Amino acid sequence: MKVLQSVNTTEITETAASPKVQYESFMKKSELFQRLLVYLVLFPFRMFLQMLYFMVVCYDKYVYTPIQWVTTPVVEKIPRHVTIRGTELTVFNANIVTLSRTLLALPITICLKVGFNRCAFALVLFHDFLDHLDGIVAKVHKSKGYSDDPHLGSFLDAFCDKVVNVSVLWSIIFLADYSQMDLQQMIIFTLVTFTVISYEIALGIVRVQDYYAASAGQERNTRANMEGKLKEKLESVGLALLCLSMPHVMSSNYGTAALMCFACSICLAHSSLSYKLKGREPKKDSPRSLARKERESNLTADAQRDRYEKVYTIGCFDLLHRGHRNLFRTMRSIGDQIIVGVHSDESIFKLKNKWPIEPLAKRMQNVKKYADIVFAIPDTDPTPYILSAIAENKNSVFVRGDDMPNFPSRESVERLMEVRFVPYTEGISSTALRQKMLQGELTIEQIADQ
Repeated sequence: MKVLQSVNTTEITETAASPKVQYESFMKKSELFQRLLVYLVLFPFRMFLQMLYFMVVCYDKYVYTPIQWVTTPVVEKIPRHVTIRGTELTVFNANIVTLSRTLLALPITICLKVGFNRCAFALVLFHDFLDHLDGIVAKVHKSKGYSDDPHLGSFLDAFCDKVVNVSVLWSIIFLADYSQMDLQQMIIFTLVTFTVISYEIALGIVRVQDYYAASAGQERNTRANMEGKLKEKLESVGLALLCLSMPHVMSSNYGTAALMCFACSICLAHSSLSYKLKGREPKKDSPRSLARKERESNLTADAQRDRYEKVYTIGCFDLLHRGHRNLFRTMRSIGDQIIVGVHSDESIFKLKNKWPIEPLAKRMQNVKKYADIVFAIPDTDPTPYILSAIAENKNSVFVRGDDMPNFPSRESVERLMEVRFVPYTEGISSTALRQKMLQGELTIEQIADQ
């Protein structure tokens, strides 16, 4: 008679499964180790980029701002037009300054050819100064009421930089003394310089395409982003240092520093190119965005059947952006007269514990472009000012974004008229724009495109 021994099936299953469990545990640890390794490798690079961004902010504050302060009075005295035989000709504007600095590529190349390295260095710095000057000229002329094509100005500003950079760098490649380099140095020098030239040509092609697309009415971003601006500064510094190192590039500290600048600019050029190409991709509406558009369409359709005589709203309207403009368009689509209350600087500080970027007068001017009547609200409680501006009217409506349903004075307003909420525009806010401005990622002029 055979004796059957009881077997613990649970132990057998666990024993059989233990290699699989061990493998999964190993893979998790390996994945964690890989992530940690990538973080340790990228962290110094990210910190270095943050340091560069900080340097650009300091450069704008301590170099560009003094240049602007000194040159603005001079620019204001230079006439934009001259009259010759009864014909008015434009002789001085931002685009002319931009085109004129492109001509510096020729004298820089000649100086390098004849060995006037310091002169070439000075011309590169002068080119960088003219890069600032065209922006200053554009601001001064805009304040005087003159308007140039913004797409053309942004295109020329970036494209002419690339013409100068590629021309001078190509000349340096041909004029450099390769007899003083070993094979490794020769590979590093040619690889870095040809990579910079390749990215500059690619970005130039994208710029041309974006300009013609924007001119044809397509939505394209022709302005430079933060990576593009930082890249231009690094390339300008790199070119200037290469001019000083000629012709013995790799045996000079100037040449080594220049190649380091170019290496950093390559990373930023790749980021800038990705940013430009990504901006061309059609934006897919998220479910929330589709729902917002449907609510907005329903609100407009209801209002078209029973159009309002007056449409009211209040707000801070600091750094007027796309969300504000959507609100005003919706108000215009449902009513005949738009009346807007704008909080004063002091009331915003009391409400949010921070001062607005733009003063009250500027914010009211921005709102007046879309509204028929604009009034100021000098206190945190807008109720008495709203009641004084709003007359009881059955054919009026008060509109607010649906991100703040319990807005101040709602009860008082509801006693006078209907209150309706419009969908909040996702992905944009004055707070986010303010933070990007303080970090140097955006300027006042660029916010108009947001």
